[in-house]
Amino acid sequence: MVEIRLFEEKVQELFMQGLIHGTTHLAQGQEAVSVGAIGAARDDDPITMTYRGHAQALARGMEAEAAFAELMGRVTGCCGGVGGSMHLTDFKKGLIGAFAIVGAGLPVAVGAGLSAKMQGRDAVALTFFGDGATNIGTFHE
Repeated sequence: MVEIRLFEEKVQELFMQGLIHGTTHLAQGQEAVSVGAIGAARDDDPITMTYRGHAQALARGMEAEAAFAELMGRVTGCCGGVGGSMHLTDFKKGLIGAFAIVGAGLPVAVGAGLSAKMQGRDAVALTFFGDGATNIGTFHE
């Protein structure tokens, strides 16, 4: 949790200096949610995240260097520098998508869970979303 907090503090600093292009959304003070949930997940459990996904990515094992490189638009970033802060993804780690649209990760996680079930895998799909996503139709479906 400390690594995640320090990461986000540095992101905020770099963003204010204009070194991170685009935008960034922080989740300082919510580190325990990501660490606890992902700590209970297995390596083969697929995870979707929101645009506040720094904590989930780091908790899942993404290297901070790869995440920083992504935020700064470098080719060494987890998505080659084109995803930025809101789209940290690493399929090898089971991070199957980070979505800038509120609630968009919900149906993707459902699809990942259904896929695992149809393949006979004993996996659990995990998704993260904010309270605004509870107003989206897919949350209730």
